[in-house]
Amino acid sequence: MKCNRASFESDRPQIKVLSREKIEKIHEASLEILQDTGVSVRLPEAVELLATAGCEVKGDLVKIPRRIVEACLDMAPGRIDVYDRLENPPARAIK
Repeated sequence: MKCNRASFESDRPQIKVLSREKIEKIHEASLEILQDTGVSVRLPEAVELLATAGCEVKGDLVKIPRRIVEACLDMAPGRIDVYDRLENPPARAIK
């Protein structure tokens, strides 16, 4: 059987993008978890870095305040390009 591009394209999984409202709800919930519940961080150097940045640390449990998460997000690049193992140009950029 000969493979044609049209049949290949239709077999690809489809991605449905979340609405801006749903993205905001997920973001708010994640901020609440990081700040109120915290996360287990098992690398001592990372725990020390987070404590120095102003996070609450109890053993390996680290609570990360909203202001720190948002400051880090503000410093993150607006988009990244994902390459395959052969470093071919990306099919599309992730924003």
